[in-house]
Amino acid sequence: MIRQTVRDGALYAIPTILSRGMAIVLIPIYTRYLSTDEYGLLELLLVAYAFLNLLLPLEVGQGMVRHFADTDDSNEREQYFSTAFWFTSLVFGAFCLFAVLNIDFVVQTVFANTPHKQAVMVAICGMFANSLVYLMSDQLRFDMRPMAYALVSLLTVAVTVILVIVLIVNQGQGILGYAWAMLAAHFSGLVAGLLLGRWGLKLRMRFSAEHLKRMLLFSAPLVLSALAVYGNNYIDRWMILYFLGFDMLGVYSAAFRLSTGVFLVLLPLQMALTPLIYSRHNEPETPDQLSTLLDGAVLLLGCGILLIGSLIPEIYIFLVGEKFQAGAWLVPWLAISVALMNLYVFAPGMSLSKRTAVIALINLFVVMVNVTLNYLLIPMFGLWGAATATLGSGFVLLSLYLFISNRFYPIPYQSFRCLLAVIVVSSVLLLGFYFGSSWWSRLGMALVGISGLLLIFRDSLQRIIRAS
Repeated sequence: MIRQTVRDGALYAIPTILSRGMAIVLIPIYTRYLSTDEYGLLELLLVAYAFLNLLLPLEVGQGMVRHFADTDDSNEREQYFSTAFWFTSLVFGAFCLFAVLNIDFVVQTVFANTPHKQAVMVAICGMFANSLVYLMSDQLRFDMRPMAYALVSLLTVAVTVILVIVLIVNQGQGILGYAWAMLAAHFSGLVAGLLLGRWGLKLRMRFSAEHLKRMLLFSAPLVLSALAVYGNNYIDRWMILYFLGFDMLGVYSAAFRLSTGVFLVLLPLQMALTPLIYSRHNEPETPDQLSTLLDGAVLLLGCGILLIGSLIPEIYIFLVGEKFQAGAWLVPWLAISVALMNLYVFAPGMSLSKRTAVIALINLFVVMVNVTLNYLLIPMFGLWGAATATLGSGFVLLSLYLFISNRFYPIPYQSFRCLLAVIVVSSVLLLGFYFGSSWWSRLGMALVGISGLLLIFRDSLQRIIRAS
């Protein structure tokens, strides 16, 4: 399992690093050619899409991949995929039609009456295409076709980069150019996915109410949980908009986008690991291997965050420009939050035992914690309050997932090691913030911290290297 996770993770890493990495590379373009309020709107469009993509199709994609694990019959899998695809097309298409016909109402109620109404309308159409690309990507991933997944992702990235340069840099279209670039990129990815699907699970002109019912019986209860996860991931953006406005939302969003660079370490592993957990969870060696992989993920994330924290003051203004410099020191702390929010993949017990109600209760509790912390801290500490609230709720979320999931699927976690790693990373960041007057002093502190992490996880690192 470790060997296949590393191998498939490497295949997923190429498009993932390029797509996520390109989003980071494009930040200097966005922050120099968009105003702070335009960048705030850009972030809000992404946040709104994340909400719609889990609410409108009722998480049918999760039902699809869960039932993939129960059958090896390609015809049956094609029936699940085709039904999920047409259901998603129907619900998203209906919403897009309503939104375009009532664009003034949508802009006023959801997007704080932004003057960029045309950009919002184009972006909504792009959300329709993106929802189908997202479902198509899940189908390719759980059909164990990482190469096809990579090709779709690479094409989407290429179209995005080309059109961003043409429309934003050369033609100066601002946020409207971004909306058109996203629309074209996602439709290109959709076409590529459909063509590549001809060599695997094919999209058919089929719709089965019975298959839809099976998928929704699994996925619909997850919607409430997913809404809570959404709140944990994005409530800070909505509350910054409410308390501080579009300009501060733009500053915070630039810092947050840069912080997601550390997620490039985790996402390929996460994408490769999830299908393997579903297919191999009954094997006796799987729990030990999951514990080892968690140690490896924490080690890589910790090293990445320490390096980011040591260099961020010097490179931040170069990357995003002076308009956004207030968010520089937010980046490493937000990176820790991103990591905590996404390590739940190593706690599969509740999903494997279909305890979706328990998942929902955990996520609902954590989102209440998140909302409360943001409501209390943002008025007092501004953007630092939002970052602190996100970090605290991420820690609570991961702790509950690991503890409760272990009751249904025991995994011998090395909890003390992971907690010690968090203490090491946090301590080094604080020392760098208060006493690191130069980049070389902060880098020296980071290297000491990395040495400590390597010492903490040396046994797990050796096992991963041997297994790979």
